Amino acid sequence: MNSAVDHRPPKKGKIDDWRREATSTWQRIVADCKVLKEEIRASKDEISEIRDIARTQTNKQMTGYKGISDWAKDALDAHNESIRALSAVSVLGAGLSYTSIVSATRGNISYMCCSFVLFMICLMFATAVQVVLTWCSHRANYPFPNPHLWEIIVAIGVYGAGASMAVAIIFLLVSVQLLSPNPSAPPVVTFSPKASAYVTYALLGSIFIIVLLAFSTFASANGFKFLIWRRSEERLATKAKRLEDFV
Repeated sequence: MNSAVDHRPPKKGKIDDWRREATSTWQRIVADCKVLKEEIRASKDEISEIRDIARTQTNKQMTGYKGISDWAKDALDAHNESIRALSAVSVLGAGLSYTSIVSATRGNISYMCCSFVLFMICLMFATAVQVVLTWCSHRANYPFPNPHLWEIIVAIGVYGAGASMAVAIIFLLVSVQLLSPNPSAPPVVTFSPKASAYVTYALLGSIFIIVLLAFSTFASANGFKFLIWRRSEERLATKAKRLEDFV
């Protein structure tokens, strides 16, 4: 006769052993997956670094910078605090000068106008340098063969803004010094303020021409897409996950 089949459940100890073994296997698989993901991420980072070095090595050896973005970030870090201080002081000084001009019942109007114009020149220089450097710092590291020339231009913009601010403060102090103690004295016009306005227009046009030449130079070297939609193309070229990748 056949022996009876034992339908009794396994002992509790064996069940616990199976659970511990299954848990240990699962933990090992999870740990292996994490290690594999880290290795894949490290490999991708290494590939990206190799591509970046291959694209920027020549420019790095020639100039010390990987490209225009690397140079712009360095220049912006070097001058950012000065630009902020100059912008804040110029806005405050221009507001004070303009208020003095339109509401003046005495004092030298010409010096006030010169002070206002110089504060505006300071603001234009500082803003132009900050906008150009910020814009370039968000571009890719395109070849940038001659950073020394542009460093000189940036330095002229920053130090020129500082000099303009200093002279504007001097004119404002001179207008206060020459203020008549007689409250009923009429405002004084030493010279026409039109000359100051013409100088401002000329400097504003010069800044515009320099910025336009800079953009045209980079556009001719890297294509006009460099100015507008090159970042969109770079994002489009980046491989993204698709539904087929999960099949």
